[in-house]
Amino acid sequence: FDDVGTGTLSTKKRNRSSVQTSKAPPAFSLRALKLALSCHETKFMIIATLWFICISIINLVPSINQEARETTVAMMASFQLVLYYCAPLSTICTVLSKRDSSSIHIPTMIANTVNASFWTAYGFAINDFSIIFPNGLGALFGVIQIVLCACIPRRNNTSFVKDVKIDVPSKCDDDDDDDNIVFPVKF
Repeated sequence: FDDVGTGTLSTKKRNRSSVQTSKAPPAFSLRALKLALSCHETKFMIIATLWFICISIINLVPSINQEARETTVAMMASFQLVLYYCAPLSTICTVLSKRDSSSIHIPTMIANTVNASFWTAYGFAINDFSIIFPNGLGALFGVIQIVLCACIPRRNNTSFVKDVKIDVPSKCDDDDDDDNIVFPVKF
């Protein structure tokens, strides 16, 4: 910073004598907040901190009875699970817009669908809506992804196997090619 009070930055180009200046956003401006929230780690830390604060308040306030605590924690866990299972929505939109299902990670899709289906069945068995709702959404999104994988082909099958040759230096002065290692690599 050339001027810390105003936040003015300057950079000199190598072959030019001109100085370019730009103004950094103030620390508590809307632009600085958008910049801070654009980072995934920052978002995660904010959510984790809010989760920790809520759980602490629920458990440390003596006037909250046990049933209200259980209901609140169940609602918070259900909300978090809905966010988890809604994550594939961006992938579903990508598949539909590009007509290419290669962005769907098949092992994760199968694991999430099976997991959500079993938890939904368990929720019906004990008649607990806080288990049925988020896991039912997860099972639904998993089935949608399975249908998309079955109906829309994977076009990004450009991987191929190529032999890669690595020259290994040798202490011997012979000129034969025995010092090379060749192994297949999938690209």
